[in-house]
Amino acid sequence: MFIIDAHAHIVENIQGRIGNSHTKSKQFGRVQCSNGKIIRCMPPLSLETTFPTEALIEYMNLSGVRKAVLLQNLFYGEMNQYIYNAVKKWPQRFYGAAYLDLWLEDAYKKFSYLIGDLGFKIIKIEFSVETGFSGLYPGVRIDDKCLEWFWEESEKQNIIIILDL
Repeated sequence: MFIIDAHAHIVENIQGRIGNSHTKSKQFGRVQCSNGKIIRCMPPLSLETTFPTEALIEYMNLSGVRKAVLLQNLFYGEMNQYIYNAVKKWPQRFYGAAYLDLWLEDAYKKFSYLIGDLGFKIIKIEFSVETGFSGLYPGVRIDDKCLEWFWEESEKQNIIIILDL
């Protein structure tokens, strides 16, 4: 049987955002928010709050998962290079989804780099309130006029868009 995990994460180092707070790795599966809140995001399996690619491969092997889609989110922070390196090293095991903040001024430039230079074919946009763009940009919508370029370019370049609502 060929099993694909459609929602997997690898984490080099947490440096992201949650609402208006920054996040960073603490120890034993916890994350420190700049607003003082501490969140458990992983089991306390290791000293550092990371989840390296090799650990995911071991779990995949134990579970009979042949391939996984590596996703990113605002909470963990942008890890495009880390995901790219994993896919490049283990192309038979991973598909990589790029992280892109569409509301930044240089979003088009970053899109071009992710698609053109790094070769990503998937982009994940997380709209969830607490850990996604809806928390960072209250009132944001997928039909915002400022995103028209993104939908058009993604369709033109045959990019898969994952919406985490």
